Amino acid sequence: MNILANITVDKAITHFVPRNIDNTQPIMDERLTELDEIAKRTLIQRMTAVLGGGSDGIEMQIIANDETSIAAEVCKTMNDYENVDTFITSSKHFARSLHTAQNHRYIKDGVLLCFQGRTGETQVKYVAVIKAEPHDGFTKIDNKVSLIQDIFLSPSQKLYKIGFWVDQSTTEIVTPNDLKLYIYDHNMNSKGDNITRFFAESFLQCKPLETSAELTKQFFRITSDFIEKNQRFSTEEKYEKINALKVYLKEDQCQSISVEHFASRYFEIAEIKDEYTSLMRERAFPETSIVKETSKIKKELTVKKYKFSSGVKIQSPVSTTEKLIDILSYDEEDRTTTVKIKGRLES
Repeated sequence: MNILANITVDKAITHFVPRNIDNTQPIMDERLTELDEIAKRTLIQRMTAVLGGGSDGIEMQIIANDETSIAAEVCKTMNDYENVDTFITSSKHFARSLHTAQNHRYIKDGVLLCFQGRTGETQVKYVAVIKAEPHDGFTKIDNKVSLIQDIFLSPSQKLYKIGFWVDQSTTEIVTPNDLKLYIYDHNMNSKGDNITRFFAESFLQCKPLETSAELTKQFFRITSDFIEKNQRFSTEEKYEKINALKVYLKEDQCQSISVEHFASRYFEIAEIKDEYTSLMRERAFPETSIVKETSKIKKELTVKKYKFSSGVKIQSPVSTTEKLIDILSYDEEDRTTTVKIKGRLES
């Protein structure tokens, strides 16, 4: 993430945010936390390590942008950048929002570090928050650099979460739609799985970005399920259409996919086409074309599987050049299926 190049830390403040149980309340600091150059450099190094290129930091999709959202509060302090009071007020809003989100006993008390600066080649504005989980019994906010060093920047301190908003606007006024949000959570893996829900959804009001790979995976899963459960299709038709779906995603030369294109191409009956497009709309799948990216479903696209009621299973490579398996007929009387397989038996 090159956006962290040339990053500066211009303002910082800390608040203690306990779990939202037993009528607890955040303990707010009223003054900025003064960081010396060593502390700033250490903070930047830690940020770059977890949000920089090749790290576990991931871009997220902001799901709330109304005037009461945390994104709107981020914009307030960006738009009034030089005003220290605005920054402190916004940081208190962040602390209260985190406190509201921490409404389960399994969540640990923590210290919230809020800071602001500029970053990237064009020195755009950013706002960042770090929640760290200090040792048991920590209850006091201290306006000393040692707090930052001990709680956030110690080499042994790994239990923390980060939210990092960057201004991507082309005008002087920043709106929630102009923000890009990146997060790091010590619970998540390199794919962004296992993000702590209270931190991402409830506090930062975001969700994993729907990438082309994720959307392609959704397209495959929803469409496959629709075909397999549709009683209008015979068993043979289901196999044919599932295979057509795999070919459409794996070997078709088109670099994009769309619900309308697939439905028009493979669902000849108007009622089935309408059922399918309605289902995809209900699942909030994009109605426009998306870039085809099959990295998350490579295994499913490699083979075509056949499963019979007797427990027998057959699998074959997905192929567009020739029909390797042909389901010829099913005899109701003796409950047998006649299958024609290209090639001779080898084992």
